[in-house]
Amino acid sequence: MTIATEQLFTNVHPRTVLGRVVQFPLTRFILVLAFLAPVSLAVMALNPALETVTPLFKALVAGGCAVLMYLAYCLYTRLIEKRKALEMTLKGSATEFGIGLAIGSGLMITIVALLAVAGCYRVESFNLDWSILVSAFLRLGSAAFLEELIFRLIIFKLTEEALGSWVALVVQAALFGAVHIGNPNASIFSSVAIMIEAGVLLAAAFMVTRRVWLIFGLHLAWNFMQSTVFGLTVSGHTSHGIITPTVSGPEWLTGGAFGVEASWPAVGLCLAVGLLFLRRAVKGGQLVPPVWRRRRHSSVSVTDSA
Repeated sequence: MTIATEQLFTNVHPRTVLGRVVQFPLTRFILVLAFLAPVSLAVMALNPALETVTPLFKALVAGGCAVLMYLAYCLYTRLIEKRKALEMTLKGSATEFGIGLAIGSGLMITIVALLAVAGCYRVESFNLDWSILVSAFLRLGSAAFLEELIFRLIIFKLTEEALGSWVALVVQAALFGAVHIGNPNASIFSSVAIMIEAGVLLAAAFMVTRRVWLIFGLHLAWNFMQSTVFGLTVSGHTSHGIITPTVSGPEWLTGGAFGVEASWPAVGLCLAVGLLFLRRAVKGGQLVPPVWRRRRHSSVSVTDSA
């Protein structure tokens, strides 16, 4: 299911100064965060109480919070932008989510296979605890959904509405890389790598469908396979999966202490797939020009028709 770009723009065309201020993209960015804030505050309030519960129960709470974020975003689009949140509709979501899972899994399997062939990844032991898989899938799913909501559905989309697709692509990619600079063992290169792997790949994938489900599945599978299945360090954070590996070799190939996301194979592979998505978005007419070019084109069309 593919949504046309203009279907995700605000349906409000204000004639008053106050209305124009409310519909200004930066104002709407603040407003949508205000809609999401109660859920975030509730999570912060619950954190101390969750310290003593099981990982599975924590994961279920995280999943519930993601559902509340979904509902809060839909409420925002209905009340502020006066439109249905087509980027969130459930029709066709299972198929798109499954495709995203397949692509994200395929990317990580390919990277680990390259490391194994090069002798950099060796399996030491297995821990086939299915509760680990379930709790990690829910926990990582909640985190992936929230990140896609913030960076692609809010930051990318609102920037794109004002400044066009190319500027939005650069802005959200730079911000996504920047928020990872404080991670353990992070560097300038690791942040640039994240910008390319996630910022370009996920934004380009979003432009193809204009819906959250493909990029949600892709993002979740990338993190889940990396950490919970292959036991690799994720963005500097040590993880424990069903496989306990030994990773050694040159930093350009393994990513060093930050993990494979800072490796050249991961950057190259994700960039290649991202460019394929971007090519498909361009061919499908899914790129948006800046607002002033859209207005100029609209003005010319009206003049021609007159």
